[in-house]
Amino acid sequence: MRIIFPDKSRHPLYAAYTAGAPSCTSANSIWYSLDGSFLRLVLHTPIANPWSWTLYLPNGSRVDYAATGATIQGYPVYETITDRNGNVIEFAQGTDGNYHTHTFIQDVANRVIDVTP
Repeated sequence: MRIIFPDKSRHPLYAAYTAGAPSCTSANSIWYSLDGSFLRLVLHTPIANPWSWTLYLPNGSRVDYAATGATIQGYPVYETITDRNGNVIEFAQGTDGNYHTHTFIQDVANRVIDVTP
């Protein structure tokens, strides 16, 4: 697997299998980078949430991709970025009645940005 960052850098990730959990169908699957970027990706058990994962970065921050149950302006939150101090930025996306796609970004102070093309 390979992860590509916004700056176009590419980091290959390698699976770390543990005894008793050789696949991502029965337990979390953990992947590590070996290129010095010190990334760790956890693919969460598909039984609980089929498309959820957490990427841990070396500076103590993490990116979570999962349905949290939270909403912004009525749209479900699908991704959060948390820094090492616990500050969170949430992302939500949805389509309104006029078929316009809205992407909302919300910070800890509940300030919201609506990015609509």
